[in-house]
Amino acid sequence: MTDKEQMSSVDAMPVPAADIDASDDVARRLAAIVESSSDAIISKSLDGIVQSWNTGAERLLGYTAEEMIGQSITRLEPAHRRNEMARILERLRAGERIEHFETERVAKDGRIIDVSLTVSPIRDAANRIIGASKVARDISARKQTEAALLASERHLRALVETQVEMVCRFLVDGTILFVNGAYARAQGTTAEALVGRNFWQFVPEAERASLRRALQSVTPEAPVLKIENRLDTEDGTIWTLWANRGLEFDESGRMLEAQSTGIDITERKQMEEQLRVMDERKNQFLATLGHELRNPLAPLRTGLDLLERLNDDPGIDDIRAMMDRQVRHLTRLVDDVIDISRINRGRIELRLSRLDCNDVIDAAIELSMPLVREHDHTVVYQRSDVPVWVHGDFDRLTQVISNLLNNAAKYSPPGGTISVVLESTPQESIITVADTGLGFASGLANSLFDMFARAPKYRQSAGDGGGLGVGLPLARQLVELHGGTITAHSEGPGKGSVFKVRLPLPRPGEDVAPTDDQVRARADAPALGESRRILIVDDNIDAANAIAALLAQSGHAVETVHDGQSAIDAVELSAPDVVLLDIGLPGMDGYDVARLIRARPIGRDIRLFALTGWGQAHDKRLAAEAGFDAHFTKPADTAALLEAIAAAP
Repeated sequence: MTDKEQMSSVDAMPVPAADIDASDDVARRLAAIVESSSDAIISKSLDGIVQSWNTGAERLLGYTAEEMIGQSITRLEPAHRRNEMARILERLRAGERIEHFETERVAKDGRIIDVSLTVSPIRDAANRIIGASKVARDISARKQTEAALLASERHLRALVETQVEMVCRFLVDGTILFVNGAYARAQGTTAEALVGRNFWQFVPEAERASLRRALQSVTPEAPVLKIENRLDTEDGTIWTLWANRGLEFDESGRMLEAQSTGIDITERKQMEEQLRVMDERKNQFLATLGHELRNPLAPLRTGLDLLERLNDDPGIDDIRAMMDRQVRHLTRLVDDVIDISRINRGRIELRLSRLDCNDVIDAAIELSMPLVREHDHTVVYQRSDVPVWVHGDFDRLTQVISNLLNNAAKYSPPGGTISVVLESTPQESIITVADTGLGFASGLANSLFDMFARAPKYRQSAGDGGGLGVGLPLARQLVELHGGTITAHSEGPGKGSVFKVRLPLPRPGEDVAPTDDQVRARADAPALGESRRILIVDDNIDAANAIAALLAQSGHAVETVHDGQSAIDAVELSAPDVVLLDIGLPGMDGYDVARLIRARPIGRDIRLFALTGWGQAHDKRLAAEAGFDAHFTKPADTAALLEAIAAAP
């Protein structure tokens, strides 16, 4: 039997009934699975004719099996996807399996449906490709979600790209993940060119360590950090303010990823620096102004003391009294300006003790009486029968009340009445200063305490042109340093003014007795003591000669020189007991002169007194460091100076 006959014989052999039954059972199972699937399962020939169509396909596309079997699959293609099916069939003929191909199909009702296709070739027993099976899944909901997310992302990206703030997302090691256009423009490049680079290279090296420490403080509990730092850009280094937000953290809470949003604050920083410089210059100006004003005050003050000591002619009493009032007034103005400068720089120190407000008011009235008498006013004050205690600085509180009295005197027509009332409550003491003067509009109450505020024109008619505008601001700042308040009230122009100072009562532990140097009483004329050899060193010849005359009249042997080298030579030649030394000398200043004197054997026992217009706290500290025994600010208190000389060994 030939091979061909053998094969025909085999083909002609009957198939057992059991095998046929098994095959039919498998086919039925497969058909059931296909029909129950929620996906559309379709088979077609290689020319695209539909051969099977399950209920999933009917649900998805709306066509029944009767409507589609025998029809071309291309009827399901949208117009904009023509020829797509031909390309798929071409790939199938090549034996390729196509998985999860996303496309669109047209349903019976005309809807465009997003689908994901998996297409597999169908082979016959000889392994020839005779058709294709297709599984289609509806992905419309997912595509809509993706479209919405994409639109949202485009919207957010547009917002980020168009904002002027710089945005940079980075890993903790500095690797840049994203930057917006503003950040890229600052670096003079594109966003794409920056992604993958390290942002630390744009931070000045001197600031990297501090910035790293700051970023390490970001935690899930405190995910936001604001920080100022400099950023190196194409145009140079700029100052930036960043809001850093941690986006991702590891299990231990360490930040892995962050995003920073920053703005350029270079202009603001430059303005701050300019303001700082201007403020420093202003304070320096005020200090220098005080120094320059004190220089002419010193000989005037000394001359007045000489007139009182040397000339008993009553004909010059009025002139001397006028000069004394003006010198005191000018001195008070200088002191107010200098105190404002000290407070603004936080360099004023209160010398606190337990005080009776009655004593403060008495001292303030005595200090203000020359101005009160000049305007022919009357001060009415009934001293309290019991002490009214506060915890304060005697000199500063006296200055506050004196300023209020002076203010009342200046802004009241001649012959007015100024009343002072002292009250106390369980919480505070209240000092009220009221006058019968020009008053002010109610809306001006707060502005009266503004720095350099000038009085309204109707108040300037009192004759002083409005003053410097520092008395009331200084009073307010001094009261607030004591923890108190000061207010002003008037019923209107021409109806007088009322100022109230409220000071807290002492708390437990503040009942401290005054120290010896806070006792204000002083003998009218200090004992002169024995004669001293005194060297006066001052480049202001009038000031030097005036103080020399006063000391000579007091029985001392006096010599004057006007520069530092002459002072050192005079010390070597005459070995004075006391040297009154100005600080602002030409060439070698008073500090250097004091050090050179102290460095000599003869200078170790000399009493060195600074007599200068530089009277701020740091000036006194520098004087002590240079070797001075005492510091006197021009114009010096004559009695205090004579006492210090008399006490010299």
